[in-house]
Amino acid sequence: MKIRVMICTIIMILAMSTVAFAQYSDVKEDASYANAVNRLAVLGIMNGDNFNKFNPNSLLTREQFAKIIVVTAGLGDDADALKGSTVFPDIPNNSWSSGYINEALSKGFITGMPDGKFHPTDKVNFAQACTVLVRVLGYTDQDLKGFWPDNYIEKARILGLSDGIKLQAIDGLPRWSAAVMINSMISTNIKKANPQDADKLFSESTNLYKTYIVLGNSDTMEKLSSNQILTDKGVYYIDDKLKKPELGNTYEFYIKDDKITNIFNDKKSLIKYTVESASDTSITYNDKDGKDQSLVLPDKTVYYYNGNKQTYDSLKSLLQANTSIIFAENDNKDGYEYAIIFDPVYSKPEIGNKLDISKKKIGNISYDDKTPIIRNNELSKAADIQKYDVCYKISDIWGGNAYLLVLNDEIEGKLKGFLPSKVSAKQIQIDTKTYDFSKDMDLNKVRNSSSYNIDDDIIALSGYDGKIVDVIYPNDDTTNYAFVLNYSDSTLNDTHTIKLLLPNGVTATYKTKVAFSSLKGTLVSYKKIDDENIDVSAISYSEYKDHTINKDDRQIDSEFVTDDVKIYNIMSNNDGADTQVNILNWSDMPYGSIPAGRILHLNESGEFGDINIIVASDLLDQKYKLGVVSKVNGNRYSIMVDGKEYTYNSAITSAQIGSVTIQSMSGMGVDSVLGITYSYIRSTKIQAFDVKRIKINDKVYRFRNDMVIYKKGIDDAISIVSKDDIDSSKTYGDVSIFTDYNNLVKIILITEA
Repeated sequence: MKIRVMICTIIMILAMSTVAFAQYSDVKEDASYANAVNRLAVLGIMNGDNFNKFNPNSLLTREQFAKIIVVTAGLGDDADALKGSTVFPDIPNNSWSSGYINEALSKGFITGMPDGKFHPTDKVNFAQACTVLVRVLGYTDQDLKGFWPDNYIEKARILGLSDGIKLQAIDGLPRWSAAVMINSMISTNIKKANPQDADKLFSESTNLYKTYIVLGNSDTMEKLSSNQILTDKGVYYIDDKLKKPELGNTYEFYIKDDKITNIFNDKKSLIKYTVESASDTSITYNDKDGKDQSLVLPDKTVYYYNGNKQTYDSLKSLLQANTSIIFAENDNKDGYEYAIIFDPVYSKPEIGNKLDISKKKIGNISYDDKTPIIRNNELSKAADIQKYDVCYKISDIWGGNAYLLVLNDEIEGKLKGFLPSKVSAKQIQIDTKTYDFSKDMDLNKVRNSSSYNIDDDIIALSGYDGKIVDVIYPNDDTTNYAFVLNYSDSTLNDTHTIKLLLPNGVTATYKTKVAFSSLKGTLVSYKKIDDENIDVSAISYSEYKDHTINKDDRQIDSEFVTDDVKIYNIMSNNDGADTQVNILNWSDMPYGSIPAGRILHLNESGEFGDINIIVASDLLDQKYKLGVVSKVNGNRYSIMVDGKEYTYNSAITSAQIGSVTIQSMSGMGVDSVLGITYSYIRSTKIQAFDVKRIKINDKVYRFRNDMVIYKKGIDDAISIVSKDDIDSSKTYGDVSIFTDYNNLVKIILITEA
């Protein structure tokens, strides 16, 4: 499904990838040979010593050079098999280098000296090194004109192996020079067996150090696991210790048994585009300054999509909003070597009934005020999202330029079966039609439920690809509940309206046939007649009683609570004003016993009677709070609530400094003082105290998270003290503890003696 809408802020980023340096302490990053040294280190060809030094100016011996060449050619295992014997009298059978020397000799890379010995600890000179490297590339004496060593030195120069090396034939070979020459050899073409053969790099001929383009990973291709990547030469696993290679870049990988164990970055310059819109093979995008730009895709570039090369004409069918394109510049920076096209990234779908406008979330999808919302191909707002809408967050592969795609494609009918079976369902039949399940459909919902019986009325929700992402069973559908915030009745034209708080946090006003003044501040069910009119039904509240909340097991009393439970917490229900209601999450709920009157109603649904709606009254003690009178001036009081001082201008019977009051709070401060409360937990000694609890009168009390400690001094001044100020060795004039209905401490009031 292509969605061609101009909705995104599009970016173009010029990116240079970074080489992973071995960081030898004696190799500066700006040294002319640093790149070669680090490449060979990453590929396991040349390494430093135990002190993290490369020793670049040390001269290589002949046996050291033999090992390096054998390892470079990928013949290390063969060399191991040849250890323990030798044809040279100066190489002991048990020598560490015997296998490497035997393998280099057998392949014709290296020979002994005229005296019949190998001289393993002699320094290898520049002429010998040129000879060995040229032979490793497949050239022999017959391929070269002239006499040794000049002919091999000249061939090495022509092949580019000695670029940057200024040594004479008999000069010893420093380690840095060897690194530069071997690094050049790896990227040099081997000798062709036939003139018509294609060029082939030495690295490719070994099957160990091929150049790979990273075409995809688990973020862009569902079939790949998190430790796999797709390259132009196939799919490979990545060693856990390695950093994931950058999409679109070119690397040399050391691969063993389909696993990448070493990586070297070839430092391609990458240009990244996010498509805003496309026509044929022309795209529009925003540059780094936010200006609209257009680009016709170059036709001489090699294009990849889903791991496969594409013809130029095929590109026009791949381009859409939020398509990502990575171009790799060629070495001359005057064109592109290749480009990779990636589809927009779709989040997992979420259903509209999970919309929470107050938190700007739809299930696990987050959005902000700048996120475009496209519903039914039109620019919309979050409040337009309906309970059965299927919502996706769509971005480029870098997570940018995101927008919400909202689809309304409901399929209603009679359930006729799951194919091939309910246990292994891949399709669903509704009436006479069969639909495929999406990869995002939670099939456990089908397998583990005794619902979904044949000929049940069901609603199937279709995703962006036309496949089913969810099946709604009517008995599980509780989103036609709402909370009545207010009402309005007009006697002039006999019209009635009702203001509802919907489960998704949206406030909506509808017309009704009759007055519903008695339902203000209650939960109701409703049914839409049309876009403006609804029928409303009252709900009989559950029994008025105490309850016990088990948050860890998601239970209230013995009943389980659904994952998407809606919790309406009433803060006020004053005449003439909207009922003030907070929507809570399950994580907000208190633990333990809840006295009668705090939980007003528990709505149950489904076969198991799980609780899907909770109606509560100031469940978190946000409205009615305890405070301490700190100042008295006639009928003007200062009251400290949660550590903040408020002014109250009305008489409080018997109130004096240090009195603990109960007050009704609002955003404006203290609305009213209900009276003075007295503590039944009092002493002059604190037996024990820590950050979570206090022991007094041989009993331990735990603290609420919002517990406040007040101290009344001998001058009657009220102050807030920290837990560190408590002295369990001291005798006070009075220590009073005030608790909530769970016996958790809300206030400690200490009076100095």
